[in-house]
Amino acid sequence: MNLKLKSLIEENKAWKTQIKQLESENIDFKSQLVALLKTYHGRVAISQVEVFHNRLLQMDEQIMLLRHEIREQEHLLQEDSIPYSKAINKQRQLEVKLIVVQENLDKLRATFHEYIRQFQL
Repeated sequence: MNLKLKSLIEENKAWKTQIKQLESENIDFKSQLVALLKTYHGRVAISQVEVFHNRLLQMDEQIMLLRHEIREQEHLLQEDSIPYSKAINKQRQLEVKLIVVQENLDKLRATFHEYIRQFQL
């Protein structure tokens, strides 16, 4: 296997670690949402909780899809016959998708924390 493909494999492994962190953070948000419901059940607007719950589920789907695509790329990179140009093009597409998912989670984090702060006053 050539060195260029090895560097793509290493990048792919780092992405898998990032995906695990995204999953963990999304799980933490869901736990916080449940705790919020338990603690402030009389003050919580169920419609707003449903909105966040749906957004968290959508984030799960985005993360799951990206994880799957990264695994596919990992298997592709293991093939000796893979043209480097094909591998690098797919790798750059995955990089963009990872950035988009991270940005979506960042936005969700900001709005979720803003929502939670109103109960911590």
